[in-house]
Amino acid sequence: MQHSVTGAIVAGLQLALASPLVSAQITPGAEYADPQTRTIVEEMVAAHGGIEAWDRVESFSYMFFTRNSGNPEPWLSCETVEPRSGRAYLDWPVLDASIVWDGSTVWSVGWPVTLPPGFFSRLTYSFITLPWQTQQPGVRLETTGTGRIPNNETDFVTVQMTFDRQTPSSPGNYYQLYIDPGSHLLRAVEFNITHPGLAANPDQPLGPNLHVFEEHREFDGLILPVFYVSYGFNQRNASTSNAVHYVFDLSLHEPFDETRMERPRGAVVDHVTLGFWEEGR
Repeated sequence: MQHSVTGAIVAGLQLALASPLVSAQITPGAEYADPQTRTIVEEMVAAHGGIEAWDRVESFSYMFFTRNSGNPEPWLSCETVEPRSGRAYLDWPVLDASIVWDGSTVWSVGWPVTLPPGFFSRLTYSFITLPWQTQQPGVRLETTGTGRIPNNETDFVTVQMTFDRQTPSSPGNYYQLYIDPGSHLLRAVEFNITHPGLAANPDQPLGPNLHVFEEHREFDGLILPVFYVSYGFNQRNASTSNAVHYVFDLSLHEPFDETRMERPRGAVVDHVTLGFWEEGR
């Protein structure tokens, strides 16, 4: 059982990993390459609900389900994130494990595999809140032209998103955003992975990987993806996805449980992930 679960997590990580830190009450601090890029990105943020609606969010609490093609083991987690601080706690009922990020340290209880649990501390949250991450200080944005995604003939506007230093905001060194020219919604994101828990050599990152957001829903004024599919490594032109991801039972106002920030006896600190983040400071 542990071997199959490990395989499912490795496969899911290769397709879905990213863990950005996003704070509510955003003071826009992004650097735009030119006025055109600013207009494109600001229209995208507005299409997803804008900054004002984002600033009203108290917490993100949701269930997350993933199934990878060719692997029967599902991936199920219960996740809560506090946007104002980036703190998070995740429970994995199938694994009987938990992960906590308290803003300075990430630890786990009962984590059964060798992959650093910090990989997952804001995994799903990163993707469903990506439009607002473009407004964070230290982000650089530049329009790169147009591009297509699997099974879609639309020429999407592409914007490259990079960072002035390595932080929990990304597992790699770039995101490429695919923005619908009509609705201005974010329809896909391409990224790579340099995190040492998966890429042994940061000069040889894993990727490119692609997430395609297939369904959005409205939650208290925010337009968020609730279903997306993954195309990993060299299979972006495949006709079928490598993994499917569902977000459900999402609430933006659940109280954040402060007791979860108290590290229990037996918790294991993820020094690999903390070291990766520290190197970027």
